[in-house]
Amino acid sequence: MGVVGRSIPLPVKLARRLLEYHKLTVPFNLEELVKKHATLVYKTIPMTGIDGVTINLKVPGKVPKVVVNSNMPKTRQKFTLAHELGHIIIPSHTGTIVDEIYTQDALNIVTGK
Repeated sequence: MGVVGRSIPLPVKLARRLLEYHKLTVPFNLEELVKKHATLVYKTIPMTGIDGVTINLKVPGKVPKVVVNSNMPKTRQKFTLAHELGHIIIPSHTGTIVDEIYTQDALNIVTGK
């Protein structure tokens, strides 16, 4: 798979494992793959600079929730889906990923609370 003497980056290894685990080949339905790992919601996010967010990330007893900004172009939504899935499958990510410049009020807008 790799070139002799070079290690394969962890995100690449994890992506390959994910495809193998679900017996997927390219092209595949990214939305359906995300739904196997999280609750998926498309929602208008009335804030500039937020394409999506993952909440309840690796919180015991809770299923992660991926919120994708439905105001973005379809290609950007697809990129955001892949990005948020990366947060779910990469072991070092924990908690809720929200940029610290956003307040709790902003998180409430995104999540609908």
